[in-house]
Amino acid sequence: MELRCAVRGMNRCRRHANESGMVTAELAIALPILVLCAGFAAACIAVVQAQTRAQDAAREAVRLAARGDQLGARRAVMQAFPGARLQLWEQGDMVTAVVDANVRPAGLHIPAITVSGKSVAVREPTRAPG
Repeated sequence: MELRCAVRGMNRCRRHANESGMVTAELAIALPILVLCAGFAAACIAVVQAQTRAQDAAREAVRLAARGDQLGARRAVMQAFPGARLQLWEQGDMVTAVVDANVRPAGLHIPAITVSGKSVAVREPTRAPG
């Protein structure tokens, strides 16, 4: 195949036979890299989403624990983020909740990533009977 140039005699405009298939080779190299980048981006999104779920679960747990409902706090965490671990502790009038979970992005054979959420609240006053 030969391309004709506007100015005759220019050898730069001729397509050489050894260049045919170059686009196919470049695509064969670039396509797996693009798929790998897309998979990595999806895994990052999954980890960020899990981090947000852990933070939301910690916020809900500390709110319930500050009202004195420790069991409700554990139930809320298990409902919001199944498989997560909840740690509650009280110091003075402050209640702290930490939610930890191991996340393994789907489809990737990488070690589990630990996400964590922490929230602190002031203990709500309880009503005296009567």
